[in-house]
Amino acid sequence: MPYPDNVWSVKIIDGLGREVVFNREGIVIGIDYTHNKIHCGKKYFIENVVNITGSGTKNFLIRTHPSTDYLPHFTYQAKVGAAAEIELWENVTVDDNGTEITVLNRNRRVQALNLAQTVITENPVNSNLASATRIQYDYSPGGGNLKLGNGIRNEEEIILKENTLYLIRIKNLDTTTNRIGYSFDWYEDADECI
Repeated sequence: MPYPDNVWSVKIIDGLGREVVFNREGIVIGIDYTHNKIHCGKKYFIENVVNITGSGTKNFLIRTHPSTDYLPHFTYQAKVGAAAEIELWENVTVDDNGTEITVLNRNRRVQALNLAQTVITENPVNSNLASATRIQYDYSPGGGNLKLGNGIRNEEEIILKENTLYLIRIKNLDTTTNRIGYSFDWYEDADECI
C-alpha cells in the first residue's frame, strides 16, 4: 500500500526477524495465542456422546506429563438433557487407568507429528478420592440442552499440574438414562509466569 510522503510508516518485526504481515487495508493480521496453538499443531480435543443410566456415573482419568514443558491448559464441558453434575478432582489414585481415548489434533495436517503428552482414559478402576481435592463442581437441573463445566477458554481455563492424576466425573442425577455429550479441549505449553 503506498503512503504519502508526509506519513510515517513503521515496520514491525517478529521475534525471528520476519516482517509482520498486513492485509490490503494496512491492518496487522493477528490471531490470539490459543488460535495460534491450532496452527502450530499443539491444540488437542476429545468429543463424544455417552448414555449414562439412571443415577450412574462416567469417569475420565487425566494423566499429565512429568515435565513442566507440557502443562495442559484445559477446558471441559458436558451437554446434558436431564439433571446431572460434573466434578474435577486433583491427585486421585486408581487401581487401573482404564481405556485410553484417542486424542485428536485440531490441526488435521499434523495429527501424526504432534501427539498430545496428556493422556486421557475412560472407566478407570477403583477411583479413590480420599486424598484428592475437588477443584471444580457444576450442576444442572436438566430440562434441555444445558452445559456443565468450564468451556470458556479465556476465563475458565485450568492449567493442570505436571505428573498428576485428575478425574472428571459426570453423574446422572436423573432416574432414567441421560444422553450426555462431553468435550475436553487443551493445548500444552510451559508455564512462563512461574
